[in-house]
Amino acid sequence: MGGSIAERVARGVSWLDSTLPGWDGRVDLSSLVMSSSDRCVLGQVFRTASTRKWADYSYLNGYEYAQVAYKYAPMSSLGFAASFSALTADVESADIAIEQEYSALKREWIRVITDRRSTQKVML
Repeated sequence: MGGSIAERVARGVSWLDSTLPGWDGRVDLSSLVMSSSDRCVLGQVFRTASTRKWADYSYLNGYEYAQVAYKYAPMSSLGFAASFSALTADVESADIAIEQEYSALKREWIRVITDRRSTQKVML
């Protein structure tokens, strides 16, 4: 289940909407780091013990919770992680490709969350 960055993030948004409505209000865009399991979208959304679905489990972080909840689907297919499709035998090139993909994921998550927040303000 590949796709463009936008398609992958859209699948992640859909999953989050069905799992924890209002999730986007839990994300601090200024501290978003997609390569960090604590500061990525999932790490921020599922960080608090007050989250009902999160509190029922003893996972290390939101990323791990999502993997289990989504039946171990690759988190990259939901836009939560780099797909590593650009990996090569050259470690330096692979590192650059992964950094670029995480940057693109961050930009798309910020765009989507900012758009959602703008729409919600208009509706109020």
